[in-house]
Amino acid sequence: MMMDREKAMKVPLTDLVRRYPNMEEKDLTLLFSKRLEAVSQSWFLSVAFVIGLLTPLVLLGINLSLQPVTPGTLYTILGVLAFEIILVLALRHTYQSGTLGQNQETHLKDYLEARKIIRDRAKLVMAPSLS
Repeated sequence: MMMDREKAMKVPLTDLVRRYPNMEEKDLTLLFSKRLEAVSQSWFLSVAFVIGLLTPLVLLGINLSLQPVTPGTLYTILGVLAFEIILVLALRHTYQSGTLGQNQETHLKDYLEARKIIRDRAKLVMAPSLS
């Protein structure tokens, strides 16, 4: 089911408008708002991920201020730092530079172009009846 949703997100709105000539602007707006919801959820998850990255470091700093560094705590510190490095690499791999911002811009441009197609189509339908 998740793969179907991902494939649906990749189909440009302009292609959908061309494929379904009876699509109205309110349908297009609904599709666009659903796509923006998915993008905003991705932003929310990335912010939560970054907060999750900072939490162990803050706790480690508090721990170091309360007790001296011993070989036992040194292993803990190295373990937390290794874990943090792995998480940072995962975050960098998942969200390559500018991907989320480009997603929003791409969706907006696609929506505006699809809306123009629908409005032009409506003008073509109304124009012959006025003559």
